[in-house]
Amino acid sequence: MRELHFKDYFWNGELTSTGGYDCIIQHLNDGKRTCKEIEDFMKARASIEEKYAKELLGLSKKVCGHNEMNTLKRSLDMFKLQTEHVSLSHLQLAQTMRDEAKKLEDFRERQKETRKKVEQQMDALHKQRATQFKKTMEVNWRTFQFFFVKPAVIIPELSNPELIICSLKACLVSGIMLPKHEAVL
Repeated sequence: MRELHFKDYFWNGELTSTGGYDCIIQHLNDGKRTCKEIEDFMKARASIEEKYAKELLGLSKKVCGHNEMNTLKRSLDMFKLQTEHVSLSHLQLAQTMRDEAKKLEDFRERQKETRKKVEQQMDALHKQRATQFKKTMEVNWRTFQFFFVKPAVIIPELSNPELIICSLKACLVSGIMLPKHEAVL
């Protein structure tokens, strides 16, 4: 069996099929899951960045080369200052990542509420469509019986299913109203 592509779910011959809708819902659920994974990833990364920043800040406060003088002392002081700046940058990055993760979480919650409303509406529409289809098929069956099953008692050729379907199609295409037949029993 060949694998269906996204576009293939929308071309189904069955009138009551919800394959396209189901496919979209599946993609939305996959997107929701991916969004949650990215959110968790960003929170974990922010935690790691914060831990790293604190360790760098602690390292920059340690005494290093306090007995040195002149250019080596200035170089070591600059090295410690740059380490402190890097640690502050990592702290800022951690905070930015937490803020973005929070925005992503808020987005997911809004999507959840919107999706719930739309899914309820679509489920109601699908039920209504299925009910209407069922009613239509019942009417078609009664019409079929009225015009072709009862007359088959009188006209034997009408008991051939292929002939019946061909006649029905011809009448529908041409717009001819079929005469009312009453079986004589």
